[in-house]
Amino acid sequence: MRLLLATDGSPQARGAEALAEWLGYKLSAKLLALFVRDVRLVRIPELLDFGALTIPMPVYREELERALTLKGEAVLERIRKGGAEVGLEVETLLETGLPHEVILRHARMADLVVLGRSGEAHGGSFSGLGSTVDRVLRASPTPV
Repeated sequence: MRLLLATDGSPQARGAEALAEWLGYKLSAKLLALFVRDVRLVRIPELLDFGALTIPMPVYREELERALTLKGEAVLERIRKGGAEVGLEVETLLETGLPHEVILRHARMADLVVLGRSGEAHGGSFSGLGSTVDRVLRASPTPV
């Protein structure tokens, strides 16, 4: 059995991470831990060009990409170590794209998808479903 855990490392995603590790242990499953560098965050300067009105932003694309990569690597390493402590086989995946599209592509190779109710964009007081979760729930070929 293969479990796909999609996480952004946010406090909201930590519960999903713990659940995926527990399920993986109980079901003797392989855990695929996925962190997606959201391409929309990397392209902020492009998104702020309104034609005649251009808003200059002191955002450096390479630095932002590097920061997202370092965060993703740290999150995935934490999950890998946590899984290793309980004897769980963990494969880590760090990709760039639109989160829901990348998750759906990997969902085809899994038996179950685990992700938090909302992600980093929403604070801890948010009680609804995040847009990524909503899109994955509606389109996933695999149970979520």
